[in-house]
Amino acid sequence: MSSIRVFLSVDFDADSAERYYYPHSLVKISKAQFGLNVGLERLLNLLQKYNLKVTFFIPGWVAENYPDRVFEIVQDGHEIALHGYRHEKLDELSYREEVYVLETGYNILSSFGK
Repeated sequence: MSSIRVFLSVDFDADSAERYYYPHSLVKISKAQFGLNVGLERLLNLLQKYNLKVTFFIPGWVAENYPDRVFEIVQDGHEIALHGYRHEKLDELSYREEVYVLETGYNILSSFGK
């Protein structure tokens, strides 16, 4: 009998990109908060129902501003992975800026594994 393997990942950006790129657009920010306030809970319940573990890619800014949500993800046994600091476009950053973004995000996310 053959088996199927599937890798699932989730970009849990919350409202990081909207606040970074569109800080004065309340509509964009509000729409992005749906995932934070409603969508994440629905997704975690669905993953629990089917006993699935996935990788959540999370910006450091999200972990700083919504630590309870990140703890919830970790407590459910999911893997967390770095997704920048504020969902930056890395190809638009200098080398130093990119290193800063990755180190800052890594330091924040690594605290959730302790």
